[in-house]
Amino acid sequence: MTKLNSIHRAVFESIRNFLALCDESGVIVYINLAGKNLLKSPQVEDVVGRPISDFVDPDFSDIMAQGLKIFVDEVEGVPLKLVTVTGTPIDTIFFVSELAEEFGQATFMVECRDISQFILAAESARYREKRLNTVLKAVEQAVISINEFGTILSFNEAAEKIFGYQRPQAIGKNVNIIMPEPHHSNHDAYIMRYLADGIPKIIGTTQELEGRRSDGSSFPIELTVTEQKEKEDRRSFIGIISDISQRKQQEERIRFLALHDTLTGLPNRNSFNLRIDEALKRAKRGGSRVGCMFLDLDNFKPINDSLGHEAGDHVLKAVADRLSKCIRETDMAARFGGDEFVVVLEKISTRNDLEKIAGNILEAFKVPIAFDEHHCTVGASIGISIYPDDALDKGLLMKSADEAMYTVKESGRNGYQFAGKLAGEE
Repeated sequence: MTKLNSIHRAVFESIRNFLALCDESGVIVYINLAGKNLLKSPQVEDVVGRPISDFVDPDFSDIMAQGLKIFVDEVEGVPLKLVTVTGTPIDTIFFVSELAEEFGQATFMVECRDISQFILAAESARYREKRLNTVLKAVEQAVISINEFGTILSFNEAAEKIFGYQRPQAIGKNVNIIMPEPHHSNHDAYIMRYLADGIPKIIGTTQELEGRRSDGSSFPIELTVTEQKEKEDRRSFIGIISDISQRKQQEERIRFLALHDTLTGLPNRNSFNLRIDEALKRAKRGGSRVGCMFLDLDNFKPINDSLGHEAGDHVLKAVADRLSKCIRETDMAARFGGDEFVVVLEKISTRNDLEKIAGNILEAFKVPIAFDEHHCTVGASIGISIYPDDALDKGLLMKSADEAMYTVKESGRNGYQFAGKLAGEE
């Protein structure tokens, strides 16, 4: 039970309406005398320590599944039906306030005003439904309730938008209509297994899964499932579902940017280091060769200086595209920065394999690159090293290729140079 000082306790006990303090998950940690009497509870222990949702009519299970915080902004209160310990329904106006830290584990204060004697049952039902729908319409997550047979009982407006089904199309259908395989075929078995062994695997947790729209397309969702016990020992389940497609796209974009050059879209230095490490491990296990090419563009700086950075960026993107087309699908071209590029080539048989690719690159670069009314021509100085002939580790392999590239620069540019020769070749 949360600790209250004597002043707070005196004030709370003097209030004539039901008043309870609840923790962040909705569990009651204190209830005043009026609240205990309203619930017809002989002992405080019958109430304290239980979720407040246990004393709310099952008709309101959808909204209670959202948590107490959703009620905080409802300054006029929300019509809601409580159920006493003895099972008697009571119509109330339900108010929720957030508490300051001084109340310890208590996070929310719930006040209920008994209005059952002031309204007719029919008018109360209509008003309650209207208010409930208003709150649920404001919720961005899909709220879907099902019975223990998997039949959809409720389907809010957000669910219609997320899954593409209208409410009449969904109500009464099996919830597997919003699930792709294998969950579509297995969902009823999931429920039956839970009802049999009582071991929750999804209930009470938040998981990332896939949903299925009415057009058959799949998309990522975040799902939280809670269980609600109904009358006659029946059970229902409430799913709170968020479409996380945009979040996943952003995460994928972040991952892409971490491993790719933002200008050209080629893998960056990080990607190259990961790739060459793996390539060398595979070559060591299989006894194969790995080629490493360092490329530095010739005549790029004059283009950048005379036509501007926009022209330079255009040329770099065109170079990246041509470079990618000159290598095999098993190879990788990366941009190190500026006008420097590097290529990893796996499963090299002879030096001729590397000579052919280097020659193709030089030929491809001979074709001028159009920018506005200008035709830009660049060349490439290419240094080539080979594992294990020139070096046995990544650092030395890259250094050898880099030194070979500078040899080309010093000897006239626009060509390629090997750091060494393959065994048995002249």
